[in-house]
Amino acid sequence: MPVSRPKPGRPPGLPKTGGRQPGTPNKSTVELRDKLAQLGCDPLQGLVEIASDPKTPSSCKLQAYAILMPYAYSRLGIVASPSAGAPRERIDITPEEALNIAQELVKALSSSVSSKPDGPVKADQEKQNSDGESENPGLERP
Repeated sequence: MPVSRPKPGRPPGLPKTGGRQPGTPNKSTVELRDKLAQLGCDPLQGLVEIASDPKTPSSCKLQAYAILMPYAYSRLGIVASPSAGAPRERIDITPEEALNIAQELVKALSSSVSSKPDGPVKADQEKQNSDGESENPGLERP
């Protein structure tokens, strides 16, 4: 029979002790902040100056504002629509009624697509040869 060894680490239910307290910056972050302070460099102020300068190209301004945006405005969360949880109304129709509705939709959509000046339907119609057959039989429209 194999000998069971105790699992390494803290036993279940024992609270965590020691370690860095929440919110305490790590050593490299403290060093970076100190160095920036010694140099008199404020990255936030620099970004604001770049974004506010009329000589700055628009693309650079856009990047600067994108970097600053989360510090001024929170990101929007997903908002459920009022009817998201509401049950949908069920409509019982016969297969014939469904077929009629589908045919009406196809008719309506095909007329709206074919009325567009540069739509794909027009391009397909121009590719038809003199016999009225399409050169691309897989692209035929109803």
